[in-house]
Amino acid sequence: MCLSCIQHTMSLRRRSRVTEQDLKDVLEMKRERDMLQQRRQNIEQNIEKERELAKKSIQDGMKEKALQHTKEMQDQRQRLTRLEERLAKLEDKILEIDLYKIEAEAEDIVKKVKENRQKWNDSNEEENVWQAVVKITNKGWSCFFIEMMFEAPKGQYVAFTTEVNIVPDTFPSEHCEDWECKGTLV
Repeated sequence: MCLSCIQHTMSLRRRSRVTEQDLKDVLEMKRERDMLQQRRQNIEQNIEKERELAKKSIQDGMKEKALQHTKEMQDQRQRLTRLEERLAKLEDKILEIDLYKIEAEAEDIVKKVKENRQKWNDSNEEENVWQAVVKITNKGWSCFFIEMMFEAPKGQYVAFTTEVNIVPDTFPSEHCEDWECKGTLV
């Protein structure tokens, strides 16, 4: 893993914003991760190849050759273990930066909501009242919900909705219990 990426990641904790350099470092770490994953596949293929060669050497009666292949297989497994440890550390670092980015974005959203709330509180009382009117029909039922959209950072929006309401708040028949409740499906 690049040393500058690690150092840069450590300094990330002291800042409140994710910079362009942070994004470049994450990209470089992801490239390194992809390279390590490819190397892991190669090592796994080499282990399988050495196992097959050792098996064939035993069948052919060449014990020394089988021993060499077994030793090479063990060396490959040790390389694989070290590589997987390095890969795990790299994945943890990438995850840490990704989580930091999410935290920074959440802080921006909270800040924007606080600003909007302050604007809301500072505005006229009449501007703080909304009314939704639903026409109730004499026949059947109507359902509705209210959705409110508030501006968030980066041109995004945060949506809040009410629960679904059904009007009128009645049932199509009288209350019944057990065998009294016979009906048909439409």
